[in-house]
Amino acid sequence: MITVVSNTGPLIALAKELNASLVLIDERIPRETLELLGFSITGTVGILIRAANDGLIGMKESLDGLRKKGFWMSDELYSRALRMGGER
Repeated sequence: MITVVSNTGPLIALAKELNASLVLIDERIPRETLELLGFSITGTVGILIRAANDGLIGMKESLDGLRKKGFWMSDELYSRALRMGGER
């Protein structure tokens, strides 16, 4: 099940109510809050890394596609994601 929540308070409440094993979120401040509360966190890039490692996507093409659509990521994250997704 996927549920979309646009505010940190309801997101935390929902994660607790569902006893979420993983929370997908890209925004830094809510991520830090959820991590402090003990939730496992991943973001869009983390999902892509998993898919690349499972052989479902090409990491470089996926990251480049995100960037072309306006998804911001640092060059450091881009390089790290390539390595973690099995590309150099």
